[in-house]
Order: sequence, then structure tokens, then C-alpha cells
Amino acid sequence: MTVLTISHVTKQLERNGQHFTAIDDVSLK
Repeated sequence: MTVLTISHVTKQLERNGQHFTAIDDVSLK
């Protein structure tokens, strides 16, 4: 599950680096 999320986030990061920060923050919390 975690790996899948990271993979999805990684792709999002490449497309939207700014959004990645927000997603990472929520995921961490």
C-alpha cells in the first residue's frame, strides 16, 4: 500500500512539484 502511494506521489511530483509538497505533508500526518 505504501509503495503504491509513493509511486503515485512520485508521478504527481514530476507533473506537479508544488502539489507534491501538500500531498507529502498530508501523508506524513
